[in-house]
Amino acid sequence: ENLKKENIASLEQINTLSNLELATLIKPSGFYNTKTKRLKGLVESIINTYENLENFKTNASREWLLNIKGLGFESVDSILNYLCKREILVVDNYSLRLAFYLGYEFENYEELREFFQSDIESEQENLYKILGKKCELYELYQIFHALIVAFAKQSFKGQK
Repeated sequence: ENLKKENIASLEQINTLSNLELATLIKPSGFYNTKTKRLKGLVESIINTYENLENFKTNASREWLLNIKGLGFESVDSILNYLCKREILVVDNYSLRLAFYLGYEFENYEELREFFQSDIESEQENLYKILGKKCELYELYQIFHALIVAFAKQSFKGQK
């Protein structure tokens, strides 16, 4: 939000900010000092490896991103789905809580992601009917993730 207000929209602009300037802008996100270092490291890695954002969006791999310090599965999948428009579902604690509520347990992130993602893929045509429109699979994953988050926030309020 603050980056938008300051019209900072490119990797190059982020890269030219001092750590203090960037930390101030992302302070509302919490853990801003750590996030500043990680974000600067990610931006530098993207520029060094891919030169620009468009090349990154086209060519970045999940494996490459997972090797960046501070990026875990959820962050990597968020980048790939929301920024790069890749067909990968983001799962998070809300997804885990929903699965547990429904009686499912998973050993790890990948099992949870595969569980939800495979059902979305197999029910794609039916989901389009429910939505009343067709969309790209990556967009369907975004919609599904948003619905899980909204449901969990409403249904599991105050529960740990």
